[in-house]
Amino acid sequence: NNYLAFLLGKLYERFQKSHTFDFAKLFLKNNMEYVYDTLHSEGAKEFLYYDYSYIKEIVNEYYKGQTGFAKDVLWWLTFDVWRRTIQEKR
Repeated sequence: NNYLAFLLGKLYERFQKSHTFDFAKLFLKNNMEYVYDTLHSEGAKEFLYYDYSYIKEIVNEYYKGQTGFAKDVLWWLTFDVWRRTIQEKR
């Protein structure tokens, strides 16, 4: 019936991996130089509320192949852009 066909279609879409694309990994791959420049910037090293050694570790581990750190690296990078924007407006 139509309900069963709809349900099976949704399940198929959910488990179909070939149609999913990880834009986070694509972004990090194409912007590796920017990520490292930001990591080694004076602002990132001296910001009081950063655990710089941890940030450095997750960035390095991500680019060594530990793709599980992608969300952490993106979160830090997004926060850093926001932080610099706020500081520039002061």
